[in-house]
Amino acid sequence: MSEADRAVIARASARLLEAVNGSDVAGVVAVWAEDGVMMPPGRPSIRGRRAIEDFLGRLFSEARFRFEFTTSEIQVVGDLASECVTYAAETWLKGTSQPTLDRGKGIHLFRRLPGGTWVLAADLWNSESDGKTP
Repeated sequence: MSEADRAVIARASARLLEAVNGSDVAGVVAVWAEDGVMMPPGRPSIRGRRAIEDFLGRLFSEARFRFEFTTSEIQVVGDLASECVTYAAETWLKGTSQPTLDRGKGIHLFRRLPGGTWVLAADLWNSESDGKTP
């Protein structure tokens, strides 16, 4: 496993996190593969960059987020990489002043394109919280 590849994946993941926390749809979508699949908890899978962009546009118009990855373990095998994360998150729904708290885990699957760029191919996560306790 190349340390350089791990570093590139870590930077892509950091850009994704920064974009989510900034409600930056374009920034989030920039990390995704054209045929990427987002699998949010309690919702059907969202397939393709355009559908992910539409979903995030609606989501960010109704809520703001502050995610932090509390752990991250990156594995690279050839042109595929996985990042297993645990997270802590706060969510402010439109019209509310108190955040909902969440902790959970997820996995990012990255794929190296022929030109060498790494893109997010799949993202799935789930909550370990009841939404009330940190």
